[in-house]
Amino acid sequence: MAWSPGELISDDPEMDGWEVLTVESWEAGRTGEWLPGPDAIISDQRATAEQLHPLVADMLGTASPIRLVPGEYTIEGLGKVGSLHFQPGPWTYPVFEVVALTPADAPEHAPAPPAAV
Repeated sequence: MAWSPGELISDDPEMDGWEVLTVESWEAGRTGEWLPGPDAIISDQRATAEQLHPLVADMLGTASPIRLVPGEYTIEGLGKVGSLHFQPGPWTYPVFEVVALTPADAPEHAPAPPAAV
């Protein structure tokens, strides 16, 4: 899941928002699906994993637990270097890797500690 800087890429600040992509789409530079949810969260570049987690889980419709691992990505520039419309970067934006967990890996599904004797 990555922040899509609509204002940078399409000159339209209305296109800013969180986008969910497959690994293949991300690596190929394609688009994904916009994350649905409350506008205050999905249009907030500073949204936290805690805010985004339930929206992503609902969007994916998975019964398996997930974890959002924060990171960032950088756009070095837009357009062809040397062209009239080239815009030099860099611009850095937040990204979350969505990791599927086994039930044993999820904190809410962790085994109970042994009872005191």
